[in-house]
Amino acid sequence: ASLRTLSSRERLALRVQRAVGCACAPITMLAVHWFLTVRLGLVLDDPSEARRLYRELDRGRDTPLLLCGNHLTLIDSALIGWMLGSPTSYLMRFHALPWNVPEMSNFAATWKQRVMSYVYKCIPIERGGNRSAVAGTLSRFTEALARGDVGLIFPEAGRSRSGRVEVENAAYGVGRIVRSLPGCRVLCVYLRGDQQRS
Repeated sequence: ASLRTLSSRERLALRVQRAVGCACAPITMLAVHWFLTVRLGLVLDDPSEARRLYRELDRGRDTPLLLCGNHLTLIDSALIGWMLGSPTSYLMRFHALPWNVPEMSNFAATWKQRVMSYVYKCIPIERGGNRSAVAGTLSRFTEALARGDVGLIFPEAGRSRSGRVEVENAAYGVGRIVRSLPGCRVLCVYLRGDQQRS
């Protein structure tokens, strides 16, 4: 199914979600930072160059920006966001915190997960679900990018089991999004842990 134009009510719902996410950002940004650094003990390998490039690509742009990342873990969207910006930078430039479309069964199965997804700029998608529902999710995601926010999507539409980018598993969602956003720029992001073997 092709992407469709959103109704006024759907556009309003998206704006409300963004406003709620922005209002909660002082807490949610610190919570993610604490979770990644303290709870998981992760350390970034000097993100300054990636963050500088991301700021430059985002500065003064008048066209949509879509991030396409490889997909190895359940927290890749958080890791990519963390790599490209600090909590402070996202508080100052909330539009730069990417929207993403996580798998519904992983991130929106319970009411707590749905609340977290909502405030973290997520639009859950049911992989392999009803074509119309998938197209609706991608339409909402595309609308967020058209309004100036950044988006993040995983072209493989699922985690890589080999630990490498699996080009043969790429889904059509990225092409549909880019085609519907004139002038859309795409930034490919490759993420991997130093000790990651698979």
